[in-house]
Amino acid sequence: MAHQLDPFFTPRSVAVVGASSRPGKLGYSVLENLVRGGYAEKGRVYPINPKASEILGLPAYPSVLRVPDPIDLAVIVIPYPLVPPALRECGQKGIPAAIVISAGFREAGREGLEREIELMQIAREYHIRLIGPNCLGVIDTFTPLNASFAAGTPPSGPMAFMSQSGALGTAILDWALAGRLGLSKFVSLGNKADVNEVDLLRAWADDAATRVILIYTEGLPDGQAFIRTAREVSRKKPIVALKSGVTSAGSRAVSSHTGALAGSEQAYAAALKMFRAREHGQAVLDFLDFLARHPKHPLAPAAQYWIGEAYFVQRDYRQAVVEFEKVLEHGLENPKVPDALLRTGMAWQRLRDTRRAVDLWTRVQREYPKSDAARKAESLLASVRPAATTR
Repeated sequence: MAHQLDPFFTPRSVAVVGASSRPGKLGYSVLENLVRGGYAEKGRVYPINPKASEILGLPAYPSVLRVPDPIDLAVIVIPYPLVPPALRECGQKGIPAAIVISAGFREAGREGLEREIELMQIAREYHIRLIGPNCLGVIDTFTPLNASFAAGTPPSGPMAFMSQSGALGTAILDWALAGRLGLSKFVSLGNKADVNEVDLLRAWADDAATRVILIYTEGLPDGQAFIRTAREVSRKKPIVALKSGVTSAGSRAVSSHTGALAGSEQAYAAALKMFRAREHGQAVLDFLDFLARHPKHPLAPAAQYWIGEAYFVQRDYRQAVVEFEKVLEHGLENPKVPDALLRTGMAWQRLRDTRRAVDLWTRVQREYPKSDAARKAESLLASVRPAATTR
């Protein structure tokens, strides 16, 4: 069954609005990736530039309205004042999907937000699904389609990755290009004016090429919809999700980055517990390990915690203890420390060492009395203290 997001991944034709003949320009990089990445051998590519007649050996057109054939996907990479009229022309052409790489929208403040609202009004008027703005682009390695300004096309693999952060997306792509990770799909969500994590989860649920879904988000506007969808999709394939903005400082940084407001840590943690670590567990752990090995990256502490969580879910409690203890190496100010101490105690409890469990839970209460972990520790202590004192 066809999905409404299919034009982003398997388009029959792509127009690059803002295609450039000058290396180093984003419009050149996007067009080059479409040509060199193999898409031009299977689909049609239309450079759109009113000042050029030919770019990279392809006939160029002044507007999408001048292209004689239907277009499934438009990639827009032009200065932000020109984006709304360009998107309107896409609507008049009947293009069903657009990737807006251009920045200068919600992430740029109030005026940028107003521009983004205008953009979405046009998209809704013409029934255009939109990824971005302010994004890196989209890649499907099996089509093959590279509608991004990434440094190249990563090797094919079983993992689909969506990221709200272009910087993290670039790091993952670089790692993949080095041969350490295979991807089926990659989407840089940017400001998520339209297409978001829930949309992609639904689209990838039945994608035969995707066996693991990886998510990095900076905020979940509708946490309940995410949880419901994640619950459904995780019955079919494992999901690994990481979220920034847990601390107040992190939330401020996220807000200035993509215009997102960091979501509820409690709701998000509940959603994360749904992922299945048994199937394709090594692929999941490889991804988390990549993040954890970059201690200066803001995701490293959370990634290390979820490595421990993955082993805990697999009932490898000794290895879970080892991984949870590594969280402390990221610093005691790490917001994941209370949870790591709590889960380490739970792992020791499973290993029938109740005294160590009690010591750790007591430490959580003493050192982090206002944390959620402390409240959980109180309940756990109440259930085991009689047994602990009689041993």
